[in-house]
Amino acid sequence: MKASCQEDMVELSRKMLEVMEGNGCVPMLETYRGGVHQVIVRIAWGVRCVTASTPLSEMDSWIEDLEGMELDGMDVGFLIERIKKLREMADGYQRDQIAGVEEQRGDHKNKCKSRLHHMEEKSKKHLDQLMGRLMLSKRNALAESITEMALARW
Repeated sequence: MKASCQEDMVELSRKMLEVMEGNGCVPMLETYRGGVHQVIVRIAWGVRCVTASTPLSEMDSWIEDLEGMELDGMDVGFLIERIKKLREMADGYQRDQIAGVEEQRGDHKNKCKSRLHHMEEKSKKHLDQLMGRLMLSKRNALAESITEMALARW
């Protein structure tokens, strides 16, 4: 993982801790290839303690489960809101990572186009030089044959 990516992860983790502070919530991130892979949150309230390790793609269903617990009378409304904020932060981080990759691809594509244009210009210049030499050699050959014909007539 690159240094800037690690710094981003530290900053994201710090923000997550601020969001989840109190109420026994402890967030952690697990990364894979520079992106957020899982958000792990340990939740403790009352006599109940839940450890959840949820891939981001499944976090919405996890929020629905918490909403179901709330309907059953458990006071988890604060937790649902915080998990939603956590999800938004993780999604934002992933969007930033994807945008960075796309930007790098765009830069690479522009560099390739520039190199291709430079090579085309160089090839065209080289071709022009070759054509010039060919025309010169044809002119010289024509001049020699005219000279030979003129000398043959004399």
